[in-house]
Amino acid sequence: MILIIVNRCQCINVKFVKLWHLAALFLSLLGAFPAYSDEVSLQGSLSNRLKYRTTGTAKDLDWESLFSLDVGWPQVDRFSGSLLLGGLFDMDGRKGGTTFSSLNDALHQRAVGRIYYAYFDAKDLGPIHALRAGRQNRFEFESLYFDGASLEFKPVKNFTLSVLGGVPVHLFENQSGLDPGDWMVGSVLQWDPLTVLRFRFDHVHLKDKTTGFRSSFGDQQDDLFGGSFWWDVDRHVSLNSRFTAFSDQVRDFSFTTKVYYPEHDFSFRLQGYRLLKGYAIRVLDWDAFGVAGSLLPYTEFSMSSTKGFGTHWAVDGGVGFRFLDQPQVASAFNHGYERFFLALSSFDLPCHGLSMTVTTDYYHGRDNSLQNDNFAVSFTATQKLLGNRLRLSGGTQYYLYRYNLYAGHESNHVRTYFAQIRGKIFRQLEGRLGYEFEENPINNFHSLDTRLIWSF
Repeated sequence: MILIIVNRCQCINVKFVKLWHLAALFLSLLGAFPAYSDEVSLQGSLSNRLKYRTTGTAKDLDWESLFSLDVGWPQVDRFSGSLLLGGLFDMDGRKGGTTFSSLNDALHQRAVGRIYYAYFDAKDLGPIHALRAGRQNRFEFESLYFDGASLEFKPVKNFTLSVLGGVPVHLFENQSGLDPGDWMVGSVLQWDPLTVLRFRFDHVHLKDKTTGFRSSFGDQQDDLFGGSFWWDVDRHVSLNSRFTAFSDQVRDFSFTTKVYYPEHDFSFRLQGYRLLKGYAIRVLDWDAFGVAGSLLPYTEFSMSSTKGFGTHWAVDGGVGFRFLDQPQVASAFNHGYERFFLALSSFDLPCHGLSMTVTTDYYHGRDNSLQNDNFAVSFTATQKLLGNRLRLSGGTQYYLYRYNLYAGHESNHVRTYFAQIRGKIFRQLEGRLGYEFEENPINNFHSLDTRLIWSF
């Protein structure tokens, strides 16, 4: 099926073929794993997705294929590996500048190959506790996406050292995601003085030769530093906090408090965040939304809790506040507001396998562009049938605002209506069919999404 689509697109180029050559090399290297293990487990999936969108006049038809493969189990095996390949195909040739423009159209090609990740894991290599080599994502400190290696050494007197380095991956700059001249290095020092207390100190240096959508600003390089701590006060309460700074200015501070009583089916979460200094024109990895405008200092707090009542009911509720230091200066991702929400969920009522959630939201704006009170209700329902082999779901969702990064505009008061059916066609073949209608002040959008997933 993939070959038929590619032939129709008539746009396979040398770079596209090279990507699949790299993937083939990765697969051949995995063949060496049996030399280190008597048994090697293989599991993966092949997903084909067709998405059709229309406003009645403008139309868009896209195909996406994903192939994943996991070799071994990283939790128990000394050697393991993972691979995720993709292909994006524009079936109707409508590209940038249309109603349906998106980040996937950034390369202006009708067929785009992707290697999302491809890495090896190894454990217990002498002084090295864990090694990962290849294309990978690391989220422990910041979202770092790169081709390279990360090493974690074995602890010495409660201190653990980790290092990483490689080339940042930006899949919307070119098909391989690499730009000559980009590079990154980082290090982590973790200290565990007690089993319930942990401190962590991070440093990452990033060089970005072309800063994504803002290439006119030239080359950028930044150093980001961070300090974090975690404290398990007891088996019910935990605290963590983090502070980060660039080499030339402080950035932000955050904290989280969690309370969990499983015996009472109750949890509570308190979060706070302070953007200490506004910033823009940093490397793309740390300023992905800079295209929407500079982020200016603000303070944000949120509280939420969940309480279950028996086996059939649960209530979620909470509040959130964001205060801009300069309320008259608001932009996308930088609004001041008050939010209150309350959600009621039911399970197996009035029939077995049916779950429903009703959520009410209240917003009060606190800046020059979001001043009115807003009240909305959202609803979702899911029915499981045939022993969970078939699922029917539907509902409606409200968004105070949604932003299209590539088109560069923000929409307010967006409501969607959706329905989906998913189920097992055969033992290892799953099918999904979904429809969404979006009411947007700009236009009304219809989306039809079909997907087949074969797991092995």
